[in-house]
Formats: sequence, structure tokens, C-alpha cells
Amino acid sequence: MIRRTQQGLIAEGVVVSVAKLCAWFGIPRRTVYYKPVKAAPKVEARFSEPIKKLIEEEPSFGYRTVAWLLGFNKNTVQRIFQIKGWQVRKRAVGMRPRIQVEGEGEWHARKHGGPKRRVWRKIHLGVDEETLEIRAVEITGSHIGDAPVLPDLLSQISEGQEIGSVTADGAYDTRKCHDAIADRGAHAVIPPRKNAKPWKTVTAGAVARNEALRASKYLGRAIWRRWRGYHRRSRVETKMHCVKRMGQRLMARNFDSQVAELQVRIAVLNGYTALGIPITEAAG
Repeated sequence: MIRRTQQGLIAEGVVVSVAKLCAWFGIPRRTVYYKPVKAAPKVEARFSEPIKKLIEEEPSFGYRTVAWLLGFNKNTVQRIFQIKGWQVRKRAVGMRPRIQVEGEGEWHARKHGGPKRRVWRKIHLGVDEETLEIRAVEITGSHIGDAPVLPDLLSQISEGQEIGSVTADGAYDTRKCHDAIADRGAHAVIPPRKNAKPWKTVTAGAVARNEALRASKYLGRAIWRRWRGYHRRSRVETKMHCVKRMGQRLMARNFDSQVAELQVRIAVLNGYTALGIPITEAAG
């Protein structure tokens, strides 16, 4: 206001200083001379580019996991997430695909006392939706994401056997997963993330994913899930619950023995499944 008034007086041939105008209007001079200008926060490319690449491959990774994998400070990564507006895709509600291991820290604490150090192993299952038989399994450390394991799960099913569709949660909405599913000639039933954008149609997997994205935006996410039968993924969650009912701890100490122990449990569970599964029908 002071500057506009001064320019108007100058246009009329009257020269008045800013100090006098401030005195006339009762406005402190510092409000005219010192205007705080807050520049937009800057993010260095050496930080943002590796972080963006990693969360595109693993949308479920939080800033702590990203900072640990890239060797960055977690506060810096968290600030970049806030500035860029990057959101983390949360895992769907259900059984967590991990099992506790009695690591060296827990054994030492049980024998000699002291703080415990928990060690976890993640179980990745490929379940036949019709027979509920576990057809593929991968055991990894807790730092390994879900999406990188999907190609290995599909490779455990023989090439001569046809796969109709692969249903998974939004953590598998990555290029590698869609390409691996398309290479097996299967349909991907994976919900795109809320802020998803179309991919470049370079591969068959990208084309199928873009079609799913257009359909979910046109129909709505809830209708798209019912239309694609995404709710049947809950049968896999039930199978994970059955695996954990056989014990939520591993007694083996080294990784290879832990894998063998879980393989035995899954073989026993498949034997029970082969005897028969319940058939549920709606009544009334």
C-alpha cells in the first residue's frame, strides 16, 4: 500500500519519502523495507533420484527402510518424502508374512540375561486359489520387499503349466511384477495405487497395467475389485494363518536350516490340504 501510494503521488508530481508516508499512516517502516521472502525448498538430485527409483520399484517401503538401504540419513529421507509429496503404499490388513527366529541375541539373553534382539524371516507364498495348495514358497530376510520375490515364485511353477491369473496386493504394482506375470501369459489382478499414472507401453505388462488403471478410474476402486475378483486373495491370507498356526518361531539357527524347517511345515500343511478342504456356501 505504501509503495502504491508513493508511486501515485510521484505520478502527480509530489515526491514524499517512505518514512513520511509510514508516519502518516501509522505503519512501521520495517514492514515496507524488510519483506521476508521464503524460497522454495531445494532437494539435491543425488538424494532424490535414488530415492524415487527405489520407491517406484518398492512402493511399500517407508522412509526408514529407504534410508537404511541407500545409506542416507533417515531425517533427510523423511524431509524429501514430505517435500516431494511421496506417499507410501500401506500393506493391506491381514496376516503379516513373517515368522520369528531365535537369533543369537535372543539365545544369549535367554541364557545369560540382557536385552533381546529379534530376528525375523519373511515367508512369500504362491497359493493355488482353487485347491489351496501352496505351489511356491520363498524365505527371505525381513529387509527384502515383496515385489522382487514374485518372479522367483512364478519360476517354481513349471513352464508347461498354464497360469490363469496372479492376484496380489498393491505392493506388487511394479514394472518387474507385471512383466513377469505377462511373460507367463497370465492376467495380473493387482490394484493400482491411488496416485498411479500410466506407464510407457513398452512391454505387455505395462499395457495390461494401464488397462487396469483406466478401468479402476472409470469404475471406481471398489467396483473394480469386485469385478476382478480381488477379494479372493483373502484365501491366501487364510493359508498364511494356517502356516503360522504350526508355530510362529523357528528353532534352527542358520538360514539354510530355517528354510528347510519351513519347507517341512509347508509339506505337512499341503498333505492336510490334500485330504480335503471345507466348502462354504451361503445359506438363506
